[in-house]
Amino acid sequence: MWEGSTPFGDFAFFITADGTAIEDVDYSVHCEGNWTDDSSFLMGDPMPLDGRQLQFGVTLAGQVPIATWTGEFSADGTTLTGELSLFADSCNTEFEIAR
Repeated sequence: MWEGSTPFGDFAFFITADGTAIEDVDYSVHCEGNWTDDSSFLMGDPMPLDGRQLQFGVTLAGQVPIATWTGEFSADGTTLTGELSLFADSCNTEFEIAR
């Protein structure tokens, strides 16, 4: 599990044991009057990661972006650096988390 904290809230990515896909995401975020509290995005099949790249988003009704994460895992697999965009780019912040 990779847990991150930003000025706009917290999130956690659950990665498969072999490190190749995202199984689930938990998040609790707020931005300019919009918020989610203890939300979880449960996937059917794990979403494969593209090498060390992270690109994942949660949308409302498949159209309105709630949260979008982009980033890159370090070569040694100990750090994830990226950007979190909330509610259709209303709030953006960078993050870096270590495992």
